[in-house]
Amino acid sequence: MDYEDSRERQYKNHQPAVQWARSCYDLTSRPVGHLSRRPVLASYSGPDGGLACIERHSKPFELKELDVDFIDEDLVDSSPTSSSKEETTSLDRKDSGFSGDPVADTFGLCVRENSAVLVLADGVNWGPKSRLASQCAVRGCMDYLNRCLYQEHGSRRMQNTQDIFVCLLRSFSAAHTLILQEEGELTTLCAAVVCPVRHSSQFVVCACNVGDSLAYVYSPTHGVREITQGSHDLTTSRDMRDALGALGPVEGPRPQLGNLTVSQTLVDPGDLILLCSDGVSDNLDPVVGRRARPSGSKGRLPSLAPMQRHQMALLQMEDLLQGAANAHQACDRLVNFASKLTARKRAVLEDPSLYTAGTDFTAEDQRLRRRSVAGRLATLPGKLDHASVVAYTVASSAARPSSRSHRRRQPRAAQVESCL
Repeated sequence: MDYEDSRERQYKNHQPAVQWARSCYDLTSRPVGHLSRRPVLASYSGPDGGLACIERHSKPFELKELDVDFIDEDLVDSSPTSSSKEETTSLDRKDSGFSGDPVADTFGLCVRENSAVLVLADGVNWGPKSRLASQCAVRGCMDYLNRCLYQEHGSRRMQNTQDIFVCLLRSFSAAHTLILQEEGELTTLCAAVVCPVRHSSQFVVCACNVGDSLAYVYSPTHGVREITQGSHDLTTSRDMRDALGALGPVEGPRPQLGNLTVSQTLVDPGDLILLCSDGVSDNLDPVVGRRARPSGSKGRLPSLAPMQRHQMALLQMEDLLQGAANAHQACDRLVNFASKLTARKRAVLEDPSLYTAGTDFTAEDQRLRRRSVAGRLATLPGKLDHASVVAYTVASSAARPSSRSHRRRQPRAAQVESCL
């Protein structure tokens, strides 16, 4: 696929608009339909227990920095049942254990009759403290949204998308507070709420993110569009080692909210909502995949500007998702793509000679060997990272089958895999 072909395909798609801003008050407020509290049709978190690894805390928190009205005090939490699927593995096997463990990504998914909440966090760097931060972020965010969104009566019932965005922003504060309470480190966070538009067959996706965990929509009609595109500059090349923002104690107890963004877009029944960690989204970039080179650099590969790279990445995702039977298959395809793309890099790192304990290696020998390995890795495609995807297929609010049949017919999936 060349850039001219990709541009022609995008013109044909005529994609629906994506609105984004730093403040929820700068977005168009749309009326939303009643959010049914029960039944919970599917809920899951992972890997390895996910948010369930963090005990529930009732300690109150304060939101001092965001100018939003407090609309959800003294709310009762819901208790979703567990029904979903996740798979976890680490692909960089050494002599014992796996490199990259523990997986620092955490996801949560809760699907109700006419709405869904998806949350994904990616702990910055690796290690137990990063995993703890991502687990706390998903726990704090999901608990708050379940309390806030599904009020049956009174003035606190969600009336429009601005109400939902207020809840989303406050859920990020709850996530940050829990990270500090549990002494976690840093994490990205992306959360999306899918709910019906009042007096319409369409739904609206309200998303909030900080860092480089991103949200997308795949439409069989319009292709792929990124909901969170406002959180990163599409016109400049980004250092993929920089998450751009994070919850947790970045500067003392304060988070880094430099790219905190709220976004919304309209979707139709049958559209697929996806949250992806950078282990997936970065590997869709044609420059990372060694199919192109950055503009201004030298080489034989096609030269692409930053915006062109972004458009090609979306079309790569579209090609992978076309024909996917359900959300589970969509997750499989994206994670398998990242895994196969990075296979040659893993093969280099899995060379047993790299880990041979020998007494005849001097410090200079080890330095030269590390430099040689780094040089080989730099020429190979892919980015080694944990790769996580959460997906949900929008279901028609008009369809009201039984919970059992609905579980069979409503695709939903979550998958996390370590591409290391």
